[in-house]
Amino acid sequence: MTQQPIWKFLDNLGDKNPLEYGGYFIFEDTTGVYFPEGEIYNPDMKDVYRFSLDKLSLWSGHLIPYNFHKRDDLPHKISDYIEWFDDTLNMVAKYNGILLDELQQMFTTDDILVRAQAYRMLGEYHGFDNLNQYPLALSSKEAKTRYNKYLK
Repeated sequence: MTQQPIWKFLDNLGDKNPLEYGGYFIFEDTTGVYFPEGEIYNPDMKDVYRFSLDKLSLWSGHLIPYNFHKRDDLPHKISDYIEWFDDTLNMVAKYNGILLDELQQMFTTDDILVRAQAYRMLGEYHGFDNLNQYPLALSSKEAKTRYNKYLK
């Protein structure tokens, strides 16, 4: 039986006043079973995109799921597991004013907050609906209830 995650709030990487200008809340599963998750709140659209901040591996210059290159039980070639956004990484990096190898390293780091920045760059370039196709719609009151406990 899979253990359910217990989410611990790590930080808000969004605006200091996220209820007015938008927040980017980062959570870590204290059970260690699930990758951390990021939650983008957009107060103008009143929506929340929550997505996994998967750690990735670099294989032959391409991003793949973490440590897949070390597995020998995969049903397909390792090249079949290249991340969907890998072929646009250079454009995402340029859009954000960084080098391709910097962005690749951000996706492969153990530092959750750095990895969260990489996923934000990806979402800002491709649209967050590519990270979560079913955003949560919140009224201003619901957002206040949801996020007030994380505000300092």
